[in-house]
Amino acid sequence: QLINIHDLKQSIKIHQRHIDAGMAANNGTVPDEVLAHHENLYDDYQQLENTLQELRTEFDHFSSVIR
Repeated sequence: QLINIHDLKQSIKIHQRHIDAGMAANNGTVPDEVLAHHENLYDDYQQLENTLQELRTEFDHFSSVIR
């Protein structure tokens, strides 16, 4: 999961640069395609967060069983 976290972090950094460039080129407004990509990154973030939560839950269950 560390790779997934790293990849998402890099995608967010790149996306932030696109937002900054898009706003500079469009008088402070964000183009629709940048907003759509923002929503996709947010979905990726939520999915990763859910996966990590499931792993925490499974690990907690596993650790309680072996005690």
